[in-house]
Amino acid sequence: MSNARWICIPAFLWLGFCPPLRPQDQKAAGQTEQPTNALVVVERSGGYAAVQEKFEVYLDGKVINAAGLKRKVSASRLDSLLRNITALDAATPPRIDLRNKQWLCFDCFRYRITVFSPEGRTIIIDMDELEMGADTKISALTRSVRDLVFGLKWD
Repeated sequence: MSNARWICIPAFLWLGFCPPLRPQDQKAAGQTEQPTNALVVVERSGGYAAVQEKFEVYLDGKVINAAGLKRKVSASRLDSLLRNITALDAATPPRIDLRNKQWLCFDCFRYRITVFSPEGRTIIIDMDELEMGADTKISALTRSVRDLVFGLKWD
């Protein structure tokens, strides 16, 4: 990852953008262990500054970021998230890739949303910002996760 940042700085100065980190550049890409009692793990990377963020959402409404800062979400927002998780049926594959393959968006964020359902299933959703609002059966889940995590003040 440190090599990617050193490459990104000259690329930003020369081209005006930083490409999003490839999954192999991200720490433990594809290897997501369930944090104790976590319901959802949200990872966001990319953008002009090559941001890397991680958030864990717990069943009691607690949300913790990678720096260890804790926030609490309302019961209604957590209930909405739980409804969207339970709406995923048994036919939902364990890995869903919704990243845009038609063209590159160098300043877009990439998301990995890992859902640990109460039934014991793990579903990993990889997507970019362009597909966040796409009309898919999981769009309600991805929107509720994004709104829940990024609707909190982390400053």
